[in-house]
Amino acid sequence: MLTSYAPRAGTIPARVIQHLTAKGGKINAAQIAQLFGANPASVATLLKLSVEAGLLNASKAGVAYEWSLPDGVVTQSAMADPADQLVITAWPDGEITLKGYTPNADDGITLSPGQIARIAMHRPGARVV
Repeated sequence: MLTSYAPRAGTIPARVIQHLTAKGGKINAAQIAQLFGANPASVATLLKLSVEAGLLNASKAGVAYEWSLPDGVVTQSAMADPADQLVITAWPDGEITLKGYTPNADDGITLSPGQIARIAMHRPGARVV
């Protein structure tokens, strides 16, 4: 499994993750092609690194694949600026996984202003997971 991958803003993987974060459920290659202008034949290749990094699940539905978020909620909150990349995964058992933050000596974390702004943008007025 890749541990430091985060798709860049505007790419098909980033847009699929954002879509699934907002809407939930599953999405197939035809839907991805329709929504984001991707070639349906290349969708699996485009999403391969996101699957390997654990940002997306791929499952076979008949002869086609469907993609969904893992068993947690994944928020790609700062993909525009590599220095601000933050990936938060909240798992059903209550565990939270963070990637892309700065650890503090007191076991806390420091987020950059860009990370905080992007998190707020994803969930205005709501609890951010």
